[in-house]
Amino acid sequence: MKRIGGFKNPEAERHYFEVYERAMRECPPPEEVLDVPCRHGTTRVYRFGTGEHPVVLLPGLLATSACYAPLIPALADRGPVYAVDTLGEAGRSVQTAPFTGVGDRARGLDDVLAVLGLREVHLVGGSVFSASAPPRRRDRL
Repeated sequence: MKRIGGFKNPEAERHYFEVYERAMRECPPPEEVLDVPCRHGTTRVYRFGTGEHPVVLLPGLLATSACYAPLIPALADRGPVYAVDTLGEAGRSVQTAPFTGVGDRARGLDDVLAVLGLREVHLVGGSVFSASAPPRRRDRL
């Protein structure tokens, strides 16, 4: 967690973003595309729909906003939807400082919500496995 990831070479980066853009075309066109500054870099956020009662979509480990493409139209019909390419994961966010722990990731989301002026939101998230957590044994559950 104390490192910043990157691409092996420019060709790998180009290929990744070609696939990323193709996946994002499965989403409806966003009302806004925002690059939100936060303490560990810049977080890409896509806003769909308008109104009250915002929903914030957080993809799981190694996923991007595109994973929510099938859900966005129905959610955006009811109010604003903010799809976040979580900092430190795949997507268009750009991490510039390493995380020192899971708390840094949470503070990064706090930064994004504060900059967007979102105080009360409905969060929808995928599971993120913490590499620092030891695996659980079944006989202890």
